[in-house]
Amino acid sequence: MGEEAKAAAAACAEIAVTDAAAVPKPTPPPAAVAVDPRLQGISDAIRVVPHFPKQGIMFNDITPLLLRPGVFKDAVDIFVERYRGMAIAAVAGIEARGFIFGPAIALAIGAKFIPLRKPKKLPGEVISETYVLEYGTDCLQMHVGAIEPGERVLIVDDLVATGGTLCAAIRLLERAGADVVECACLIGLPKFKECTWLHSLQIASERWTDIDKSAVHY
Repeated sequence: MGEEAKAAAAACAEIAVTDAAAVPKPTPPPAAVAVDPRLQGISDAIRVVPHFPKQGIMFNDITPLLLRPGVFKDAVDIFVERYRGMAIAAVAGIEARGFIFGPAIALAIGAKFIPLRKPKKLPGEVISETYVLEYGTDCLQMHVGAIEPGERVLIVDDLVATGGTLCAAIRLLERAGADVVECACLIGLPKFKECTWLHSLQIASERWTDIDKSAVHY
């Protein structure tokens, strides 16, 4: 090859390299979010019972999960992995099924457990929060002095349906001076998928403080 041909070939190669570098590379697809394999076992252990306790209700029964120690432990462990390291001072469990998961989570993360109960269940001085139901009212209570002002609190229940009970729990704890970090439920219904105040094993989100509470029926 003559000198002129070599020079031309080199120039063409340089142009090709430059042009190739200028062409934007396609953006790789986002990496798939890994799904915790324990969630399927938890889902399989929850039984749906139609028309209980009355016609038209689809009842999510968690008792089969409690009969399987490994699956029960998986559910508790997933919550513990989320909240360990968040400086949670107290876990508040809502009567009654919040008493199943709440104490186990509290022990594992080194927090105290506070029962939020229906009226006339707690002896001594209590603080109360009344909330509206579809056909009446209900009330949550806790002991006066159970919370110190500024303590970070996690609220635990088994299921969020309308959000009314959880909102009442938030108000009750805030009146006592608590900093409510999040609400944790085993089962979250689809309409709460975008809520930023709720974390469930099926619908995960971050913090409740950004929610428009007027959008929650209670």
